[in-house]
Amino acid sequence: MKALLVSDVQESFRQRETWALNSNPDVVAQVGRMVDHARGAGDAVFTKTAHNAGLQQYLVERGITELAVCGIRTEQRAETTTGVASDLGYRVDFGVDATATMPIERWDAPAGRFAAIRTVDELTEQTDRI
Repeated sequence: MKALLVSDVQESFRQRETWALNSNPDVVAQVGRMVDHARGAGDAVFTKTAHNAGLQQYLVERGITELAVCGIRTEQRAETTTGVASDLGYRVDFGVDATATMPIERWDAPAGRFAAIRTVDELTEQTDRI
């Protein structure tokens, strides 16, 4: 049995200035297509209330062995979910065109500077930070 896991698709992301830098402007529509398909197939709905909030128990109780994963913050949520699920023995399909990410501002950087954006020169100037 297969289930769809949607990670971090929340309206608050679309309200941020960084949404304009989103890697996939069509992500919401694509996730919507996956959700519509899963609901049409009769997939159960699990509402997450905390990190890893009993999800594995929920999946095991329902005999779910395969997952389709999609969502926002690909590198933090969807990709991590996929890796953990695979490690736990689930067969995982990753909806690559139903995922997206955007730059994350560094807490210690000047305004508008993002964690993932560094030049090679910046990275090699301080070799102890590579």
